[in-house]
Amino acid sequence: RGHSARPDPALAASGPMSRSTVLTVPSDVTCPVRKHSENVRSLCTEVYAAEDGKGDVTLYGLLCNTDTTPVRLSYGTTMELDVAVSSAAGELWRWSVGQRIAPDPHTVAADAGDCVTWSTRWHRVDQQGRALPAGDYTLTAQFQAAELSQGDRVATSSYSVY
Repeated sequence: RGHSARPDPALAASGPMSRSTVLTVPSDVTCPVRKHSENVRSLCTEVYAAEDGKGDVTLYGLLCNTDTTPVRLSYGTTMELDVAVSSAAGELWRWSVGQRIAPDPHTVAADAGDCVTWSTRWHRVDQQGRALPAGDYTLTAQFQAAELSQGDRVATSSYSVY
């Protein structure tokens, strides 16, 4: 998808963020070892994108409990995760823009070995609905769980548009 001359603001609107829990391991297999050596709860975070072959992308944020005991993740609002896309020039798109975020104290359970996975569709556009040109971008996930240390609240990865 090349650079579009006509922005489509409807494409920039974020869909819902869905959540599921699966028994899996994080792709960063060193995270549990690092957490154990730091003597902190083993909660590992990551973000990645998967293309559907039709031009749309699903963005995923994972929070994995690689500890041996269950954990309850605490949230103060309806937003459990936010995802952004940026380039060297700055932020281009953010999931939470246009979302209704409300106070909603709640918890999410993650058993030992579970990864809580959030996902949302993204149309490879900026916040104004303009198609992103070919290039390299950074995906940033901001996890809102109170149990995460500051260093684990943000995960990044690279994404390329061809």
